[in-house]
Amino acid sequence: MLSWLNGKIGNASDVIRRQKEEKLYQIVLKELESGIRRDGLWCKALTHANFDEGQAKSEYVRLRIQSIVDEEIIAEEKRERETAALHEKVKQLAADGCNRKEFEAWFFTTSYTHRQYDREYQNFLLNRLVEESNKVHNR
Repeated sequence: MLSWLNGKIGNASDVIRRQKEEKLYQIVLKELESGIRRDGLWCKALTHANFDEGQAKSEYVRLRIQSIVDEEIIAEEKRERETAALHEKVKQLAADGCNRKEFEAWFFTTSYTHRQYDREYQNFLLNRLVEESNKVHNR
């Protein structure tokens, strides 16, 4: 039925990339339909298109898609730094011999969610076991 597609689809990563790309175009289209426009990007698009509004619209879409990708990269890097800092703090609490109440007192003053609590408490317990094991082996 879809024999004409043989060899044209590509591998799974190509398919995922195309689906993500389609989502990006959809986001930009919805923004434009809602009257949302980034003035700085619009000015840049106009400049690149020598102030031809038709070409500028196309350039704006390209620039806006790139800015969405850039925003996601920045957000991911921030999440990675925050996660690393969280793991380091949990490790330090375990090394300091904190108990569950002390761990919870610290954790619930942070901006982390209850869903993250379960994972981080397990991480805390694992670090406590490692610390206890190290103490036993170092005697």
